[in-house]
Amino acid sequence: MRRRVGWWWIHRELAARPARHTLIVRKRVVDHPALSGAVPSTGIDVGQIAHWRFPPDALGRGLHVHEYKHEWRAHLDRVHPSRSLLAHFLVDVL
Repeated sequence: MRRRVGWWWIHRELAARPARHTLIVRKRVVDHPALSGAVPSTGIDVGQIAHWRFPPDALGRGLHVHEYKHEWRAHLDRVHPSRSLLAHFLVDVL
C-alpha cells in the first residue's frame, strides 16, 4: 500500500527549499487539490491540464499546482497573486 501525502506536507517541503523549486507528485499519492481548498486559477501555459491555487499562507506565499495527466507539479509562489498581482508578476513570473 502506498503512503498518501497531504498538500500541507507539500507546502511545508517547498517552504524549506529554495525559491522556484518544483515538486513533482504522482496523482495516486495525493488527493485532488480542490478537496483541500485549492481553486481553479490561471497561469502561463506550459502544457498542463489546469492550474490550482491554495489561499495565501500567513507570509503571503501561495501554493500553485499544475495538473498533468499522471502528476501534479507544485511550487510555492513567493507572493500570492491575491495579495498583489503586480508583485506576484515581478517576483514570481519574471
